[in-house]
Amino acid sequence: MDMEGIAGVVAKDHVSSTGRDYEKMRKYMTCEVSAAVRAALEEEAEYVLVNDSHGSMINLLLDELPYENVEIITGGLKPLLMMEGLDSSFSAAFFIGYHAKKHTAGAVLDHTISGRAINYVKINGVEVSEFYLNAAVAGHYGVPVALVTGDDKITSEAEKTIKNIEVVPVKYGISRYAARHIHPKKAQLLIAEAAKRALSKVKRGEIEPLKVKEPVSLEVFFTDSSIAEVASLVPGVKRVSGSVVRYEAQDVIEAYKLLFIFALLGFAISK
Repeated sequence: MDMEGIAGVVAKDHVSSTGRDYEKMRKYMTCEVSAAVRAALEEEAEYVLVNDSHGSMINLLLDELPYENVEIITGGLKPLLMMEGLDSSFSAAFFIGYHAKKHTAGAVLDHTISGRAINYVKINGVEVSEFYLNAAVAGHYGVPVALVTGDDKITSEAEKTIKNIEVVPVKYGISRYAARHIHPKKAQLLIAEAAKRALSKVKRGEIEPLKVKEPVSLEVFFTDSSIAEVASLVPGVKRVSGSVVRYEAQDVIEAYKLLFIFALLGFAISK
């Protein structure tokens, strides 16, 4: 789960732990995640793993989540980052609270991995979002992404990318810092309904995992040439212009992990 795509969220203040309204927004986030988890359990899911994937990754109010057959991953520096804990044993993945890639017109709080460090990420020559990257990781393990919630821009991308996927646009972007929202309680209800439909589709084999051609060409355009300079010191990374680097990865997992190393480097350098 992420936070920028939660109903009610439109400001940086909403998604930062030091923000005035952060506590309220993390409550909304916990409620949306809970709605999806409860729905999955009602559809007889044997086990649900929740991975807190926003910022510091310690945002969820754990005691307000369902607890039977549910486990939660929190904290940063995880080997598989936003997709930590995923493997081929899972039947489906739900992406709650997602946002569009950086430079998407009318998208709420759009960015790709790190707004401070990264302008765009390309996989095999195509600019991609966090949704696409994470779906590709799931696809590597043969797991379909069955549900995406967030603003209308990312849910539209999800529908175009994965056939038969369930989406819930909980808000409609007006600008980077404004949106027309569904009421949070209504959003939670819609998420629960969509989660049940999504699992029914998975059981019928109607949603396929997203597969990326391998080996994978990873290209990253940084916000500052100094980040590219440091990133190019990583063995195998080629600097193709002042702020752009490229790496040929053996698979999407290698590309994914390297991308987050780049983001951490960028965060440290641009601090």
